[in-house]
Amino acid sequence: MKMQNKIARNTKIILAVGLMLTLAACHEEFTLHDANMALVGKGSIETDANFPSPITATVNGKNFSGTWSATKVYEPDMAKMHRHLSSRSYSEYMRGDSEHQLEHGQADLTAQDGSKLECDFYYRARPESGDCKTDGINLTVKFSEGTH
Repeated sequence: MKMQNKIARNTKIILAVGLMLTLAACHEEFTLHDANMALVGKGSIETDANFPSPITATVNGKNFSGTWSATKVYEPDMAKMHRHLSSRSYSEYMRGDSEHQLEHGQADLTAQDGSKLECDFYYRARPESGDCKTDGINLTVKFSEGTH
């Protein structure tokens, strides 16, 4: 009986630690560039398991805030590759648990004056680059390395 209680207690501890790690957000910094790749802004994004997640940006001195979310993208060629690797790899990919899973992130931000900043990016494991639009201007998003 003592052994069962000990196992149950250890299981609860492991689950609690796992939950805390899941809820812990990673912080990613990014820069915004115009068509000439001149720096026009910067921002930060919280990447965690809970969507929608917060995102903030400053473009030409104007502050934007909003939320972003991501969806898994099914790629037939990647599914085929994982199917040939192993049944575990294929199962992880099909569940969306593979680090190689392509994800589509979208963000909608608003400034105090009502201006909109809409961003769109695709990524694997962590965001790397994407595109944003504000006031008819197209911007390129570049995420910093290793800001977790």
